[in-house]
Amino acid sequence: MYESEYRSALKQAGFGNLEMSLLNQTELTSEGELRLTPKLIWQLVKAIWIADVIRDVSYQLRPYEVRKGSVDGVVGNYLYILYTLLKEGKSLPTIIKALRTLRWELDTLRFDYSRVKPVVSVIGEFWAHTTESEGNYNIHRWLEEEGAEVKPEPVAGWIDYQLFITAELLKLEIRAKGITVERLKKLVFTELLAKSLRGFYRILRKVFSDRARELPSQKYLAELAKPYYDPLVTGGEGHLEVAKHIYAIKHKKSHMVVSVKPFGCMPSTQSDGAQAKVVADYPESIFVSVETSGDAEVNVKSRIQMKLFEAKRV
Repeated sequence: MYESEYRSALKQAGFGNLEMSLLNQTELTSEGELRLTPKLIWQLVKAIWIADVIRDVSYQLRPYEVRKGSVDGVVGNYLYILYTLLKEGKSLPTIIKALRTLRWELDTLRFDYSRVKPVVSVIGEFWAHTTESEGNYNIHRWLEEEGAEVKPEPVAGWIDYQLFITAELLKLEIRAKGITVERLKKLVFTELLAKSLRGFYRILRKVFSDRARELPSQKYLAELAKPYYDPLVTGGEGHLEVAKHIYAIKHKKSHMVVSVKPFGCMPSTQSDGAQAKVVADYPESIFVSVETSGDAEVNVKSRIQMKLFEAKRV
């Protein structure tokens, strides 16, 4: 479906001969000129995991910087250094050394933690809550300007979820159809891959003295969501939106939760139906769900501001 829409858009824009590659995130396969090789996948994992950790730390520090722009200045310089190291295929110890230097540079900056700010978790449809662009009205930076400390969701968490669901569906298949060598090999590989990637994320967190938030257990998130949303109902973020909301409340990870999605996103709309029950069961929750579209920015920001006012009073 999406492929034909993208090809149509390219053709109408005058790029009908432009080659397009498709990536399958669950099967780790590709179609087109781009070929997914183990080396390329490892390079992508390193880049995404590093970016996740730096982004998380930056969002925790920036609201409290004494000199405005100091965090972005340091991080911006090191992002280019890290990009160069990754592009040149430098070893992991070399990259970690650069990350340690970044941490030391950040340690030299001055921060004022006497400023009281509500922590706002941004969840929702994967692209809408991840992007920092006009696609979600630059909601992360806007929330900072409105006096919040933003808790962004890592891309690593999404990949961890995909591996968890793949393993759970394999277990169901084994129970229904019986165990085979092929199914067992695939299950063991999936679970080992998930553990390895989580382990790599922990290594990167330790570079920053565990300042970046840990990845919650996918099994635990599924258990939190199960009374409200079947974890085996996939599509979009599946049960994750409900689970992240409950996790934020139960473990006091944030004062407020914003769920953002493109207009008409069906999986996220289904989650909103379950969120009504979550809010009823957790009355201390401050939750708002918004949809992005070309003419909705003023309305969206107005609704968020009203909830943010409540969060500031907590």
